[in-house]
Amino acid sequence: MRATQRPIIDAIRSIGDVDGVLIPESALHSGEDVFLDDMSLTDLRRSSSARIEPVLSGADFRRALSDFGSYRKIRSSEANYTWQSNAGYSTPD
Repeated sequence: MRATQRPIIDAIRSIGDVDGVLIPESALHSGEDVFLDDMSLTDLRRSSSARIEPVLSGADFRRALSDFGSYRKIRSSEANYTWQSNAGYSTPD
């Protein structure tokens, strides 16, 4: 197990018996169910008895909280983009 996986798994286990855990979709590679340290969302789900779902936006978060039983995030249908700041290229006036 990678060093960065342990804190995530420990944090989920430490919250006790819950129906589910919402994680920010930004923790996953764009368009993939893989975290930055190469742990898959499937592996994370196997490490816990709680249902683990990514949420992209505030609307997703609200939908998941209001009806977690039927909430399912289907990520493959979403457009993927990469945000890049141009702050390093700006010059002060």
